[in-house]
Formats: sequence, C-alpha cells, structure tokens
Amino acid sequence: MNNLSRQINDILGKMDEKVTKKKIAEALNMMKNGKQEELAKILNKTDKKDVMEKLKNFDSKKLDELNVNVDELKKSITEEDIRKIKNATDEDGKRIMDKIKELLD
Repeated sequence: MNNLSRQINDILGKMDEKVTKKKIAEALNMMKNGKQEELAKILNKTDKKDVMEKLKNFDSKKLDELNVNVDELKKSITEEDIRKIKNATDEDGKRIMDKIKELLD
C-alpha cells in the first residue's frame, strides 16, 4: 500500500510539474509579446500565495529541467516589461515579479 501511495504521489507531482511548465511558458510568452497588461490582470486574479510557494522551489537548475532558456528570456523581457506588470498588480504581484526578475538575473 505504501508503494502505491508513493507512485500516486509521483504521478501527481509530474502532472503538477507539467501544468506549472505550461503556465510559466504562457506567462513568459505574454511578456515577450508585449501583453503585460493582460498578464497583470491574470496575475491579479491568481492565488498569489500558491504562485509564491511554487516560485520558492525555482532556481536556474529547475528552469533548465523545465527547458526554459533563461538567456533567450533575458534578451526578450525588458526591465520596462517587468515594471509595467509590477505597476498594474498589488504587493503580492510585485513580489512575484521581483522573484521572476531574480530568476532571470
């Protein structure tokens, strides 16, 4: 029974990781394509505590595992993009954007 529980947790973890990867890719594409206001609206409707919990587990190694090309993102996402989103969100949204900026630095 313990083995079954572990397998179920592994499967759920992998599913959650795939969903997270897709959401990150969508958000980054929105930033690259100049849709900062739209992303800010989505961020304002999101459970930011959940997002921050997930972001705490992210570092350059994790981004590599998710096939996120940080160098490419650095070229396409500007300080101005991040500033626009921060200005359109609440304090929790600003902390999320600070963490994303930290990951890109």
